[in-house]
Amino acid sequence: MSSQPLSLITSPLGRARQTAAFFAAALNAKPQPQPLIKEYGYGEWEGLTSTQVQQLHPHEWAARQADNWNYVVPGGESYAMAFERARQWLATLDANQIIVAVSHQMMGRVIRGAYLGLTAQATMALQQNNGEIILLAQGQEQVVRV
Repeated sequence: MSSQPLSLITSPLGRARQTAAFFAAALNAKPQPQPLIKEYGYGEWEGLTSTQVQQLHPHEWAARQADNWNYVVPGGESYAMAFERARQWLATLDANQIIVAVSHQMMGRVIRGAYLGLTAQATMALQQNNGEIILLAQGQEQVVRV
């Protein structure tokens, strides 16, 4: 194992904290909650399926489809806002530490996009499946399927 210090950072949301607990045991590390990496804020749409949002909020859904990156969900945020949170978090990291971060699908995509310097379109095109670990180092990424 590396001699670099290790930090285990987790979204404060439940599922990420549960996943971080598995890593904590294996890495002998205490999870540190970090609000900047919590999932994208769906606001009033939280808990609804895409079909339900389309049916209940057709005009808002159409506006979001027209500008998916910048549209702010009522009571929530835009992907651009989540991307900025990711950039803020990345700016706080110590390059001399190994960081293990446990977050969510959309936040994982915007963290990767911010780290890799991707455009909005390229960030939205990234895939993040369950059971994948994304290694970010030296300006590049490696996807590991477990």
